[in-house]
Parts: sequence; structure tokens; C-alpha cells
Amino acid sequence: MRASRFIALLTLTLSLMVISKPVLAHSDVEYRQLFRQGLAAEEDQNFAHAESIWQRLLREYGDLLNRDARATLYTNLGVSLAHQERWQEATLAYQRSIALHPTSLGYNNLGVALRNAGRVEEAIATFHQALTYSNEDATATNAYTLVHFNLGDILQQQGNLEAALAEYQQALTFDSNFRAAEEQIRRIQLALHKTASA
Repeated sequence: MRASRFIALLTLTLSLMVISKPVLAHSDVEYRQLFRQGLAAEEDQNFAHAESIWQRLLREYGDLLNRDARATLYTNLGVSLAHQERWQEATLAYQRSIALHPTSLGYNNLGVALRNAGRVEEAIATFHQALTYSNEDATATNAYTLVHFNLGDILQQQGNLEAALAEYQQALTFDSNFRAAEEQIRRIQLALHKTASA
């Protein structure tokens, strides 16, 4: 169930990240068609097909693209791999994306992959790294919401309810309508109230 929550967050991350189209070093109709097919495959949840498209685009066009465009392809590849629960490969794809264009959302994606690969301490450090990026990234506010939520989940799983509560509350400061954080806050407050009453 925890993995499905992270996958759901990756779906949100996908919608936040992939909608920004990469800038080509030159105009190429086939590239644009393939990119749209990759997005369509992701939307249809055909992640293996999307993976093959992102791999092909990187192989055939990687040297022709600017850094941001290559970073987007690696992010998309990471999302496809994550949806297939291939966490180690997703981690590598996200690391390549971050090396080309570090963003808070990129670090969030990497943190999710590390967490699901069982590398919890690295995930925590990566989530904290995500928070070092400013809002100049158009998706930073959304990424901060996800980062704080993901940190809250890890802390809650570790039994640190007060710290988890603080992270979920912090997520709400960036998105006051984030229902998943509201739900976790209610659960923790109920658990803390029961503990205090006992």
C-alpha cells in the first residue's frame, strides 16, 4: 500500500514534470512525434512502451538536445521505470536528470525511488536537498508539497509522529488543498490524542 501511494505521487510528479516540452537544438518532426507518443504511453499507463520511447529518444537524439531537454527525457524515463517498480534503474535515470538540470522536483523523484529501493537514509537526505532549490523552478512549490509529504511518510513509518505531523503541516503551507496531507494530519492527531488519553 505504501508503494502505491508513492506511485500515485509519481503520477502527480509526471503530470507536473512532463508537460514542459523540451527545447530542441534543431527542429525535428520525428522527435516531436516520438515525444508525444511517449507522453501518450505514460497517460495510457503503458509504461514499458513509454520507457522504450524515452530510451530511443535519448539514444537517437541525446547529443542533439540541450541539457534541459536531456534532463526531461531522463526524468520521463525515471517515471516510466518507477511505475514498473524498477527502483534502482529509476534512481539512475533521476540521477542523470539531476546532473544535467538539478531541480527540487528532480530531487523529490530521486528521493521516492531511493525510498522504495530501501535506501531510506539516502532518501531523507535527498528530500532535504530538494528543499535547497528556490521557487525559480516553476514547479518548486508543488515539489515542496511532495517533499514534505514524503518526509512525513518516512517519519510516520519510523514512529516519529510529531516530526511527521510537522512535515505534513508544512506540505499544506505550499498547497492548502492537498487532501492526502490533511488525511495524514487527522490520523496522527487522533493517534497522539489516544496516546495522551491512555
